[in-house]
Amino acid sequence: MHNFEADTDVFLFYGVYDIKQLVSNKNNLIPCIFKNKDPWKHEIQIYKCLHNLILGSINNENNIFGLFSSSLSERTSLDSKIIKKIINTNDNEIFIFSPSQYNFFIYYNFWDQAEVWHKGIVDEIKMIYSLKDNFPNIDTHTRTSKIGFSYCNYWVAKKKSFIKIVDNMITLEKIMLENCLGNKATYWKSPIEEKFNTVFKKDYKLFPFIVERYISSLLLDSKNNNEEEIFYWNDNRHPLEQVEKIKGLQNVLKNPITRGYEHFLKRTKFKDKKDFYEKIWSLDDIEKLDKVIPGGGRRLRNLAKIN
Repeated sequence: MHNFEADTDVFLFYGVYDIKQLVSNKNNLIPCIFKNKDPWKHEIQIYKCLHNLILGSINNENNIFGLFSSSLSERTSLDSKIIKKIINTNDNEIFIFSPSQYNFFIYYNFWDQAEVWHKGIVDEIKMIYSLKDNFPNIDTHTRTSKIGFSYCNYWVAKKKSFIKIVDNMITLEKIMLENCLGNKATYWKSPIEEKFNTVFKKDYKLFPFIVERYISSLLLDSKNNNEEEIFYWNDNRHPLEQVEKIKGLQNVLKNPITRGYEHFLKRTKFKDKKDFYEKIWSLDDIEKLDKVIPGGGRRLRNLAKIN
């Protein structure tokens, strides 16, 4: 362990566009006030504000920056104090604090989970990434390790890496806008809704979910992945406790998660993707999934090649 607290400041932000968000700051995060001009874009608006703020400020290259949401504790059981303690005892370049780590136990890889929730997102990402030479490669065939399932843009990085990653996110936004990509409607039911933001959490496009998955696609691409520079937080709660508080979701996922967790503990070696899904999901589970994620069960059957 290396404690570098003396020469490093850690700045953990959350986005604020409504005064009520200031009152609900239970995680002791720094408010980043922004104009929610394009609600359908979600976090990229806040990242651009932080990008300009950091570049326009005098700060140490070792300073660390991150963006979370006001639902941090509900999603992860973490708060800013715990996160800062982890950062100050681990000398890494990038820190990943992903919620929903249970997905590892029920999906063969990161991209299968994306496609089940958001129809067409994988092909859309492949198309977007093909328009830029240095964007990550997408591997939809290999089993993703537990640490590879990263969501919600819950990541933190030293200044240089933070700016570089956000620069690429901004480029990603530009490519989508210029080529009319990422604007297809998609399903999502936010587990956290307030009266002031309900209207923004009804109609979703692929856009924010593509941006959200950039950090994972970057780290999953072997040419970009120096594991010694990356810290992955491990959620020690039981996988069932990590499920989003979306009506009916925990009930639908209970049996697949239970089977997946048991196979993980037994260190089961799966022959391939089809073998994995046949061991984790029953046909009844898949049918129930359709009722919570419209079309999700059907897409899972196609990915798993289950008749």
